[in-house]
Amino acid sequence: MDDRELKVKGIGILTSEKIYLYYEEPLIFLSRDKLENRYLMIRQADENPVWLGVAVSSKRLGELESNRIEIRSAFLDPENGYVLKVSETSDLCDVEYLTADELKADMLPFPGEYLDYDVSEKDAPLDTLLAVYKNATSKLGVSVEDIKSFSPQCMRKHIEQKSGEKIRFISEFPTIGRGNVLRDNIITREVLDREIDGLLGIGSNND
Repeated sequence: MDDRELKVKGIGILTSEKIYLYYEEPLIFLSRDKLENRYLMIRQADENPVWLGVAVSSKRLGELESNRIEIRSAFLDPENGYVLKVSETSDLCDVEYLTADELKADMLPFPGEYLDYDVSEKDAPLDTLLAVYKNATSKLGVSVEDIKSFSPQCMRKHIEQKSGEKIRFISEFPTIGRGNVLRDNIITREVLDREIDGLLGIGSNND
């Protein structure tokens, strides 16, 4: 699954608008379709990707985000009468329409669990982080998992092979009063390159 998008039969593309809980992938998030309908989505524990989704109005969403109702309440009392069960079988996800009576207890969060959503603390930083990941994967041609697992040496080697050029470093420290706040003189590119190579464990014969 892309962190930002699900393609669902009969519904179209669901684009992630907010993510409330993230652990290696979005677990609880808000999606919207092309008609601006919004769905609260929760990842199931299945090995293959499966999500439950429920349409939410602006009023219901406000109640969820302000902790006036529990997460499970949105699914046990769906505003339009049904819950989506979205299964990733290929690039295009299958969907089943369930009633609240068909939901099992282990499909929903425990009683007393809320979104605990805070715009100032969660929305902007997470959106920024996801944007950085998306931009990095596009520019570097690697997955988010590779970015997380690459050592600095591997990342540098990958970038140099992709670009065909050696990575160069520069240092521009601010100055206060009579001199540089971190050293007596601005460090040269060559010296900085040697220091970085030393930190990355790269010998001079590998340059």
